[in-house]
Amino acid sequence: MSTADPLSWAYHEDFAELILSKDPKVARRMLEVADIALAFARALVAKEYESASAMLSSTVMSSYPPEVLQKNMEEMIQFAGDECQWPTGVQVITGADVSDMDKWMRKTPQDFGWAYVSVDGNGYCEAVAITVSDDEGNLAIREIEWGRP
Repeated sequence: MSTADPLSWAYHEDFAELILSKDPKVARRMLEVADIALAFARALVAKEYESASAMLSSTVMSSYPPEVLQKNMEEMIQFAGDECQWPTGVQVITGADVSDMDKWMRKTPQDFGWAYVSVDGNGYCEAVAITVSDDEGNLAIREIEWGRP
């Protein structure tokens, strides 16, 4: 796909506009979170579940070993073995910096930000939302929400 085609962009135009409206420091943090979310979703779509699992924080890694990530991904897209139905695209739709998360009830002091990534296939659009936290000095995924809200 051409990079002139918005469907091939890694970041949805609404997310790009949101980034541009932020203070540069906040924008950088949001992009760091978006990059982690994008890498995670791309790993899932590429069926690189071990790579996806390595992006998780130490507190959730045991809950999401590679085989559980695979199971959740397949259930989310209702995969029935037809490779034509496997997702073909991912795109960061929106996100938030920790400074935007003041009223978020599940926020922890280690949280860095949040991102929502679409996972698209033939005739469907699902999503993975992740929360990124500081995990012993490294940014890692603390929470995963599967599917569209």
